[in-house]
Parts: sequence; C-alpha cells; structure tokens
Amino acid sequence: MGITIVALESPQVAALRALVDDPDLESEFGEWRIPGALEDWMRGSFRFRDGTRMACLDGEPAGFCLPFVLRGARESWAWLTLGVAGRFRRRGLGSALLEAVTDRLVRAAHPLPLGEICCSTWSPNPAGAAFAAHHGFAHVRRSWRMERPRGPIPVPVWPDGMTVRVFDESPEAIRDWNAAYNDSFAEHYHYVATTEDHYREIMDDSDYRREGILLAYRTGACVGFARNWINAERGELATLGVVAAARGVGLGRALLRASVAWQEGAGAPSVTLGVDGENEGAIRLYRSEGFVVARTRDAWSRRVVGMPPA
Repeated sequence: MGITIVALESPQVAALRALVDDPDLESEFGEWRIPGALEDWMRGSFRFRDGTRMACLDGEPAGFCLPFVLRGARESWAWLTLGVAGRFRRRGLGSALLEAVTDRLVRAAHPLPLGEICCSTWSPNPAGAAFAAHHGFAHVRRSWRMERPRGPIPVPVWPDGMTVRVFDESPEAIRDWNAAYNDSFAEHYHYVATTEDHYREIMDDSDYRREGILLAYRTGACVGFARNWINAERGELATLGVVAAARGVGLGRALLRASVAWQEGAGAPSVTLGVDGENEGAIRLYRSEGFVVARTRDAWSRRVVGMPPA
C-alpha cells in the first residue's frame, strides 16, 4: 500500500492523539496531551481545514500536518505544524506531507495573497532543522519561552489616569480588546490581523480564564491589555499590548506585574510568557521583572513561488 495522504478532521483526533504520544514527538507536542489542548488546536479558526492532512504507511497513521493561515497587513502567511512518529521516519512521509499541504495552500484562495510558508520547532532539534533546510526553508527568527521563578511580586504602579478592568465578555469589551491588539501589534513581525470573532473563539478554549484578561482604559479608550491562561502544566501571559499612543508611561510593566500576580494567585504550576527574540524592549522589561529564558523556538521560512520578497 505504501504512503497515503488523507484528510485529517475531528473524527481522526484519536489517531492524531496516538501519534502525539510517540516518545520522539514528546519534546515538540507534549502539551497537546493536556486535556482539551489538541481539540483547541483542531477547532481554531485560523486552521486551514482544506489542507489538514495525515500520512499513513501501509494503512497505519504515521504523521500529520496542521497548517494555519494568518492574515497580516499586506499578505497572508502559513504556519505548518508537522510531525512524523519516530519509527516511521526516513521513509519520505514528512516530505510527502509537506508537498501535499503546500499544494493545497498555494491553490486555495486566501483573504490576502499567500506570500510565505513557515515552520518552527523547539530547540535543539537537528532533524527538524535539517528537514527545513532540505526543503528550501531559511532560518529567520528565534523566540523564547521565559519563566519567572516564584518569589515576591512587585505591586503594579498604574499610570495616572489609567483604570483597569477584568474582561467581562461583553460586546464592548470584545470590541475594545480587538482594537487594542490591532493597534499594539500592527508593526510587529508576523502581525496577525484579528477580528472580534477571534476573541469570541478564545472564550471557548479549554485554558480560557476570564479573570486573567485585563483591559486598561484612559479617558474612556482601551489603551492596553493582557491575556493570561492556565492549564495543567503552566500559566502563560499569552499576549500583552499597549497602543502606540500610551507607551512610555509604565503601563506595560504594570500589566506584566498584575499578570504575574494573577497567575500565581490562580495556582499556575509555573509563570511563563512568550516573546520574539528580536523584541529587545520587551525582553529587557521581562528580564528586569525576573523572567529567564526556559526554552528557545527556531522558525524557518520559504517564500511562495512567484511572490516578491516581503
């Protein structure tokens, strides 16, 4: 029978979970074992359902690829989450998955033209790096998961005229959160333009905690936010943003301290956050508040054939 590539949808989650349990995929996909986590990934609206695929060898599930398509300011870009169980490697399954998914991606219509295809792995991963290089992907970025050891938490000092509210799930709060995010991140690397529907979707995630989402207001306008979540393994400050007009007054630091306090108070096993390795201002802030690098993630990119450089 050889290699077959089949569509992967929700009914195959059990087969996908069995692959994630493979010891050779633990480092990369271990957190998908947490109850609800894999279902969250499969349900996400950014997932490119028409291209989600599973590779089988002689009829046995052996690998998978979950592609996500994100809309930036000028073009769309795809992020591939690809894994092959250890005992099936070096038989061409990863290459077959990549070819099949890439073909679906470039043939599909997207909100903006698809300009880039990316993949990433936790470091070190020599096999993943070699696979990316073999298929024409160039190393482009490094990001960090940072962790703060348990210890005294400085009290947040809120700038004058600033009020902070816990997210109340109202349409107005969803609107404000979305607008503040898009203003805060519009100039960042791989900015993802969001709509209010994205925040309604977050409210269905298994790790969602309403009380961990803070919105900061000045003169009636939302000028900053922090979103924290907690699962069975850790807490994370998933996003922290301050709009351009409210920077430089200490709001980011205050939101960070309030987030740490909330995670610890809510019983998070550890307090973490993620940061782009080239966002020097954010890194300085996090280090100054006691965070240290816990894990490093490498990213590779390949331009879509026929598309000009970004």
